[in-house]
Amino acid sequence: MKTANPECQASASNGDVALDEVQARWYRALVEGFVQAGVVDVIVSPGSRSTPMVLALGERSELRLHGVHDERSAAFFALGQARMTLRPSLFVCTSGTAGAHALPAVMEASAAHVPLLVLTADRPCALHYSGAPQTIDQRDLFGHHVRQFFEAGAPEGRPLALRAIRRLAIEAYVRALSPVPGPVHVNARAQKPLEFDVRADDVHANEACANDVRADDVRADGLCANEACNEAGRWGSARPQRGTFVGVPVMSARDDAISQLSALVAGARRGLVVAGPLPVMSADEREDVHLFLARTGFPLLSEASSQLRFRASDSASDSASTCTRLGKSGAGASGATLGDAVRIDGFDAIVRSSTFTRSHEPDLILQLGAAPTSSSLSSYLSQSIGARRVVVTPHGWPDPESQADALVLAPVGSTLRRIVERLDRLDLVGCADRQPAEASSDIMKARAAWAVAWRDANERVWAAIDAALVGDCADKPSKPSKADHSGGSGGLDVPEVPEVPEVSEVSEVSGFVDGVPGVDGVPGADAWLELRAVRAVLSSVPEGGVLMLGNSLPIRHVDGVVRASTVRPLRAVLSQRGVNGIDGLISGAAGAAWAAGRPLALVLGDVSCLHDVSGLLAAQKVKTPLVLVVLNNGGGRIFEQLPVRALPLSEAVWSLFTTPHTLELASVALALGVRGRAVQRLDALVPLLEEAWSFDGATLVEVQLGGQGAAPARWTRALASRVDSALTGTGQASKDGRP
Repeated sequence: MKTANPECQASASNGDVALDEVQARWYRALVEGFVQAGVVDVIVSPGSRSTPMVLALGERSELRLHGVHDERSAAFFALGQARMTLRPSLFVCTSGTAGAHALPAVMEASAAHVPLLVLTADRPCALHYSGAPQTIDQRDLFGHHVRQFFEAGAPEGRPLALRAIRRLAIEAYVRALSPVPGPVHVNARAQKPLEFDVRADDVHANEACANDVRADDVRADGLCANEACNEAGRWGSARPQRGTFVGVPVMSARDDAISQLSALVAGARRGLVVAGPLPVMSADEREDVHLFLARTGFPLLSEASSQLRFRASDSASDSASTCTRLGKSGAGASGATLGDAVRIDGFDAIVRSSTFTRSHEPDLILQLGAAPTSSSLSSYLSQSIGARRVVVTPHGWPDPESQADALVLAPVGSTLRRIVERLDRLDLVGCADRQPAEASSDIMKARAAWAVAWRDANERVWAAIDAALVGDCADKPSKPSKADHSGGSGGLDVPEVPEVPEVSEVSEVSGFVDGVPGVDGVPGADAWLELRAVRAVLSSVPEGGVLMLGNSLPIRHVDGVVRASTVRPLRAVLSQRGVNGIDGLISGAAGAAWAAGRPLALVLGDVSCLHDVSGLLAAQKVKTPLVLVVLNNGGGRIFEQLPVRALPLSEAVWSLFTTPHTLELASVALALGVRGRAVQRLDALVPLLEEAWSFDGATLVEVQLGGQGAAPARWTRALASRVDSALTGTGQASKDGRP
């Protein structure tokens, strides 16, 4: 991290121009730079010292201004927008402690490689170290969590100063995107009088200033290498027609890395592709991944946050993307079609089974993006000591176990596409009709047997899970959601959540958990309501919608019990897996929903909701369906699945972990102006979700679980036993890779 303009500069060479006019020109030039760079959305929290910033921003019709009451929520709102668009939003706040409230969002943006601009107002240097109110040292306020810190200094009226401050804004935008996306902090000082005459037109109306700061002589273009950032309409009217082109390097893997990785792929008999959290992907990037899977036949273990789990290819509808598209076709040995992507969405339960993992060790692990969220998957991969492990990720160093044999820092999609191209060019192992040599044929047979074993295990696992969660209702048809804001389902026959018996009829199934009827001794209570509710929510999201998952239990529930084929294709799945915090989730979801302009569902826990109650005020700004589903189990129940639960703790000490409460969160939402609904039964939840999707705005749906206690933990243990039994006899693949 470096510091630009580290010293406060006094106003100089302003001639006879009044201070307020100098300040007006200077801040207009700063805003001009942000506009020319590509800023579209600006999130503002109220304050006095930021007055000249806000006045200059308000003069620009190209900008979309969002007012959010408190800075913490505002920063997460901006983060949610940027996470969805991959383009930095600008967060603006006043001086003093205001900027400090943005630290959690800045830390998440840094760790998750999300571009973000933070503009803090500051007081003149003369007021520092003097006891002046709302005055702190704001230099390097966010420390090493920002990609760069810019001290803009005091406003000046000289032509060079006006050009420089506009250039600084453009540079800040570029640094937020490249070479490593993340947050950038600009600290700008203002002194009284803070107000100036506001004009309907902008800085160009001032002839003297226009001669020094022309609208067409600086431009930040081509800033985003990610295709998702350059979709039609993203730049809008803020994109200038002329100016200085700012060229940003496009990341790409070296040829020798592609060559070595291709050789590993070609020789692998039991390859696995593991997809952890990844940023929003374009359709082309997803297709590149699918082509790699089709070409190699490697099973894909994709987490919900990978962008690869819930999409149209989870049905048979896109099986056309096979070896035929690559100029090849045919089926592999043992009846496994290598042209079809092998998608394993039940991996979390599969790898918990020692019956399966003992006899199914990979020889190549290809990790895409961040490290897996699933602890069971991480354990399985780390124990596969005979496997070569390669990480392909655009940014960071996601290897917490320090076991990677190679790390390729490059975009996932283009890297896999280049591997496929090299395999084709060198006539390496491929589809059956290529008449490979004997060694290649042996590898293909091993891959086919490997794929069959994983597919068989996947089906057995889902049969066991459905038997526990749905029982006899598994095969009953269900009605599609009445609210489809995407313009139709595209002809896909996507299963909806099955009809569920009355609560009184569920007790027999509920008794499956350790033989205890109901929940914590309450007869008739649904011990699986939390997990069934998660399935119902995901099945209800309209096609093309966005899903956001809270940390702790919700994101793990989705990976554990939601089958991909029961979810309509989604535009994106968002999560805060940078630093894995539970704060700011509602604010972030509101920002993402606003930016996406699509229906969005957020699934979070009650403690996460309490951490961001003020985010409900930001949620009021959303005009598309925003469904906030809160799993209220009376505290932080994830601790019941951690080793600390085995300690002989008093109730008082244990409550410090679980932080139980008695709040009805739907009522809290109503008090803050957001539609709030509470349910205690699954048969009441499904129609309520349909109603929420038909409402253009935010709805908080509280699933009241009645303080379930350790029900999810007991469920995990009991289901693991059933899954292990179901996997007994699964097709074996010997460790030498032969069927």
